[in-house]
Amino acid sequence: MIKTYNRVQCLVTLLDSVAKHCPWIHIIVADDSGKSAQDKVDNIMGLLHKPIYMRLPIDSGVGYGRQRLVEKAHALGFEYLIMSDDDFVIPSGDLIPRLAQTLLDLNADVLSPLRCEVKVTDQMITGEHAWNGNFDSGKNCGRGEVAAIIRSPKNELIVLPKVTFPYADDTNSIHPVLRSSLPRQGSIGAKFDCHRSDLVQQFFLAKVDKLLKSGWDDVLKNNDHYDAMLSMKQQKMRLFVCRKLKISHNSLGCTRHDEGTKYLRVRKSRWMDLMPYVLKKWNASALYDEVGRRWSVSSNGDVQTQCGRLCNKFPPIKTINMKSHIFGQALRAAQTDINAQRPSWDTVALFTNDMAETSVKVKNVGPCMSQIETVVKPEWAVRPKTKKTDAMKSLSTKSLVLHSCDSMHTIMRYLPVRSMLSKIRLYYVMVISSSKFDISTILTDLSKNGGDDAGTLSVGLVLVVMNNDDDEVAEAQWKELIQSELNKKPNSIVKLHVVTTAPPFGRSIGLKIGYEYIRTALEPLDQSQKSSVYGHDVVVFSLDASLRLPLQFSQQIIKSTRCGVVAYAPICKKNSMWVEGAYGMIGMCLSDYIGLEHGWREKWWYRWGAEDIDMITQVQKNLIVLRPRINEYLHVAKKNSREKNPIYYNKKNLYPDFLPVVPVSEIVEDASMVKQVWSSIREHRPQATNFEPDVWRTEMRPMDKLVIFSTWEIDTRILHLVSMARPEAPTYEQPTWRKQKEGG
Repeated sequence: MIKTYNRVQCLVTLLDSVAKHCPWIHIIVADDSGKSAQDKVDNIMGLLHKPIYMRLPIDSGVGYGRQRLVEKAHALGFEYLIMSDDDFVIPSGDLIPRLAQTLLDLNADVLSPLRCEVKVTDQMITGEHAWNGNFDSGKNCGRGEVAAIIRSPKNELIVLPKVTFPYADDTNSIHPVLRSSLPRQGSIGAKFDCHRSDLVQQFFLAKVDKLLKSGWDDVLKNNDHYDAMLSMKQQKMRLFVCRKLKISHNSLGCTRHDEGTKYLRVRKSRWMDLMPYVLKKWNASALYDEVGRRWSVSSNGDVQTQCGRLCNKFPPIKTINMKSHIFGQALRAAQTDINAQRPSWDTVALFTNDMAETSVKVKNVGPCMSQIETVVKPEWAVRPKTKKTDAMKSLSTKSLVLHSCDSMHTIMRYLPVRSMLSKIRLYYVMVISSSKFDISTILTDLSKNGGDDAGTLSVGLVLVVMNNDDDEVAEAQWKELIQSELNKKPNSIVKLHVVTTAPPFGRSIGLKIGYEYIRTALEPLDQSQKSSVYGHDVVVFSLDASLRLPLQFSQQIIKSTRCGVVAYAPICKKNSMWVEGAYGMIGMCLSDYIGLEHGWREKWWYRWGAEDIDMITQVQKNLIVLRPRINEYLHVAKKNSREKNPIYYNKKNLYPDFLPVVPVSEIVEDASMVKQVWSSIREHRPQATNFEPDVWRTEMRPMDKLVIFSTWEIDTRILHLVSMARPEAPTYEQPTWRKQKEGG
């Protein structure tokens, strides 16, 4: 379906590309040009079906033309159609079949590829040379991305570029907790990186019967696109954009000549003339488009944007420096965006001592979003400083950041979370190589983090000793000594459980033994029955003897863990640096551990490394991971600790797959955003009035495209979660050797 107006050269270019790459397709052309193009259409060579030419009233407009095309397709019995402007070019023979295959796979109503600009020469623009068949290879694909359209309390329509969020009709999920609009893993839609959207470009495959219901407005000679998209949204149609399917757009070839220049003047004039009609039709006080322009109508009826009356310029880009009050906020947003795409061991710090080479540019993209461009000289935040890592070059970034606005609640989703039961059993599991190993420091800290006399919280330590060289008497005396260390603090009870096994030492194997001991000996019933049988929840936390624990650590684990929803993996400090690349200390409900694909496993054998990466990768598939930095939570390993287990530390495991991206949870500093989160919670829990002041922001995995906000009610300690769409950003590309599997 091609609607054309006074651009015959563009029309012929499009038809030639169809004849070359998909000659089997049926073509219907709707033409309202001043001069008929039927002879040009009829003379296209190589098509298997003669094109149908519809001569429309001159200058009847794009809305009128597209509606007649849909009606014609329906009258001829077509179930699907491709709607196209006349300035597109088919780049390859597999595009149309892939669009059709993907639309069926996604059960989509409308499916659009990404729009990429065509490479043209001046001779092609003037018509001196024929089209040479060369198309863009995928660069300059800045338009046609996914976008959400939301309405503010002021009745402003706001387009949020590169944002998608769960829709009411989505049942698919790539995560058990987070409802997602992303295609299921392994599907055709996932292969072509397809996402739900409220906005598609003017080249799309669609179901004819759905388009008949949404329709086009005959009044709109131009400026029909937002109207059509809003009609589709009103009809609850399923629109998708597939980022790995690409259509070539011949914009330069259709505008950089006399007829094209006239066309642009006419289109701009009509855009201004028809915008008041569109705003009134949709009861909108203003429209923020995908590049951030604000279209509204002045008191005297003129269309105006942020730059004034009858102006259609893009919003300006502002360069800010360290003196600006938003410099730190912009830099922190850029840092978060960068590190949310990178494995934790590879994170960077933008807040460095030398900020002389730092520049930040900010452009407002509507009231709820900003585009931030930075050129920084970062430092490695985690990697040890060596000659190689010190030579890091300047890094350029461009990111979209959602910030607080009065429309934010429309893209927030409250996640119901079951409260923990009134009685909770917390088990720490720690593995040591011998009973002679000095663990007095960690025992002292545990003694201050025990359970209470009332039994609301009971705390146990499962100590796995991977050396059975003591006799029974010595072992009994040692256990008694350990228990006395744990009972130093009054009203803080920690019950000791010792599991002894044969050497050599292996942390992953030891943890597996400890967790299995809890599951089979201490909590033997199936976890799905526990709440009704015992009336308590069970939480397990993998501990390390080299840690120092802050006060109230057990309470923080219980507060931050939720069965079936949340795991708690706090970050400790080592040598004044946050250890963001280690995941070996993690808490979750025992029922969630049982539900993991493997849990702690023997795969990592009696050598160190990779077991923590394996664990966090499994956990991320099933749960939300809260990962805050905790002060006074310290790693204080002694220098001779490795000398006691030479076999274990002699060889390191190499994790054979891509490394997980586990973003850090950060405290929200924007007071307005905090209020938005609280407001979203109160919509579902009106009685919630008293919250802790800190709200945590956690980027989910890059593939989930979500941010999680978490906070607690002070009186009830109920954990509340709110999800929000995150603007899409390129995923960090890890080295290909990371995907090489271990042999044998």
